[in-house]
Amino acid sequence: MKRDLRLTADQQLLVEENTNIVHWTILRRIRQNRRVCGLEYDDLFQEGCLWLCLAARTFRPGKVQFATYAKKVVYHGLVSHCRRVAARERHIARPNTQEDADFLLEQEGDLRSDPYAAARSLVETLDLLERYKQSYTGTTRRGIEALELQLQGMRLTDIAKQFGVPANHVGAWISRAASKMREDAGLYDALLN
Repeated sequence: MKRDLRLTADQQLLVEENTNIVHWTILRRIRQNRRVCGLEYDDLFQEGCLWLCLAARTFRPGKVQFATYAKKVVYHGLVSHCRRVAARERHIARPNTQEDADFLLEQEGDLRSDPYAAARSLVETLDLLERYKQSYTGTTRRGIEALELQLQGMRLTDIAKQFGVPANHVGAWISRAASKMREDAGLYDALLN
């Protein structure tokens, strides 16, 4: 998407006075990941500033204050950016044979010593959970959703706040989901492949 971000003097002033919106949106609502290109703080801040400029260009005074409007535009813009980065990470080539897989494992070494491989593994795991989540309902589905958030680095207490329940509920959901997923032969096979 090509963005024309030429701003008037008033719009530039709005952006300059509200750059803290980008900073606080990243810290409070967006998960940074230093291991994935495009999800580091500096990258997110630059992207957020572009969305702040877009908010200044499209803002129409009257119904709402600029800061309120800009927070929503910046947040949704950063979420879109993170989704694009995650989609790019999902398209990493997978080996065709066991011999190729063994070769890649030798090249990559241990995931703990290779941040890129760990990030790729995380993205693949999240993608797998997203696919299998569709076949579950109720507590198990909530547990998978909570597990996805936990794998992305959210604390249990933050997940509980997001769902509006006590933290021990979220722990129980995750436990229930884990036991159901252990029984699912299709998921087990997908994890091995």
